[in-house]
Amino acid sequence: MQQLIFVFGTLKRDYPNFHYNQAQQVSAPFATARPYPLYLVGPCYVPWMIDQPGRGLIVRGEVYEADSKHLKLMDQLEEVDQPYGYQRKIITVKNLDNGKLSKVFAYMKRPQQLDPAQIRIGPLAEYQPEHARLYDFKNDRI
Repeated sequence: MQQLIFVFGTLKRDYPNFHYNQAQQVSAPFATARPYPLYLVGPCYVPWMIDQPGRGLIVRGEVYEADSKHLKLMDQLEEVDQPYGYQRKIITVKNLDNGKLSKVFAYMKRPQQLDPAQIRIGPLAEYQPEHARLYDFKNDRI
């Protein structure tokens, strides 16, 4: 069964971890329906979207249709269900071409995982190429 997943950081097309994202992209641009804090965190500048709806900014990203095999690969990268990993949560995103709202998965960090002293940049509305150049993919665990 296909699931929709919103990616906002290194899993986006042409970004450092895109090779883990083998799902089919939905062609429209998307953004979160509600604001979320998106930060670059730690010495490796890892993008973290914090599960605090209503705080931060509307976050732009991409939506993909993924089957269970593709989700499993991304879940492994994001260390889902590990104490230091991301959680795959359901959020609402807006198709910026037609305004349609959709429920999708997104990888989020729990608020208690964030040490404010580790925030390097943010909050951000969009993870950009200049942010990806700062990302240290070899040492991305904080």
